[in-house]
Amino acid sequence: MSLMKEMSALVCAVACWLGVCLSCGCWAKETPFQEPSTIPFDAEIWRAESWKSESTWPTNRYTQRRRMIGDLLENHSFAGMHSNEVVELLGEPLVDLRPYGLAKWDIGYYVGVERMGKYSLDSEFLVFLFDSTGRVLSCRTVVH
Repeated sequence: MSLMKEMSALVCAVACWLGVCLSCGCWAKETPFQEPSTIPFDAEIWRAESWKSESTWPTNRYTQRRRMIGDLLENHSFAGMHSNEVVELLGEPLVDLRPYGLAKWDIGYYVGVERMGKYSLDSEFLVFLFDSTGRVLSCRTVVH
């Protein structure tokens, strides 16, 4: 009987020690998050990654578009561009924005997983709103 009590106490002690180690991260050192490198915007590469619906999105959500979006927004002004010019530059947009909660925008492009760091889970889109003449009123990225 005494041996059983000792074994139970040992098992309990080992389980507690494991729980503490795992919760404190003593066993595994976490590697720092490395954001995929950015690349300059290239319209040909952007258009080649043409996804019209979620069923065609890549399994690797760290897309070329995601790597280019910062450069695109920093170095290209869409203000006043006609919708035809936007589509000519970026290719055909998503067919339907409503499933992504983006119905107020006229057109949108899937960019990839949001650019917010290690635990990014949501999708990022580049969206446009046009005026009555088809000119860009607003352009920005949104996360859904």
